[in-house]
Amino acid sequence: MVHLEAHLAATSKRQGSEAGNDLARGPRPRRQHYLQLALAPLLPSLRQDLAEQSAKFSKRHDIFRDTLQGSGWEVGASGAYFAIIKHPFKDVPGVEVCKQLASQCGVVLLPLANFAPPGDSAWDNWMRVSVANVGEEKLREAATRIRESGKALGYE
Repeated sequence: MVHLEAHLAATSKRQGSEAGNDLARGPRPRRQHYLQLALAPLLPSLRQDLAEQSAKFSKRHDIFRDTLQGSGWEVGASGAYFAIIKHPFKDVPGVEVCKQLASQCGVVLLPLANFAPPGDSAWDNWMRVSVANVGEEKLREAATRIRESGKALGYE
């Protein structure tokens, strides 16, 4: 029995020291490491694709901003997939403007109030619009509908 206890103690110690040694050595390379090495030659083509995507989104943001210019709608920020815009209508919550734009004008925006903490009214007139999955002509058409929405929705 003494021999068995000594064997278990030695086994536990050995397992513990192996686990401890693995932690001390740091992470071991995994299969992902080899996958990364295999994909490394493709990085230049991925960079080219990213540059093309960036140029495409930049052009879409320019189209959207230019179409809204002078309408009273403010483009606060734009980049990547989204633009953040502020509506010009006094005393009309952004949530209501978004509902009306969707039902009356066929343009879907998300009110930024949905992303703000409860009680924070600073974002009530701001909305988020996606330029990612819309072609240039459709984006121009959507921006024109937004631009002209004051009359269509009875806010002017």
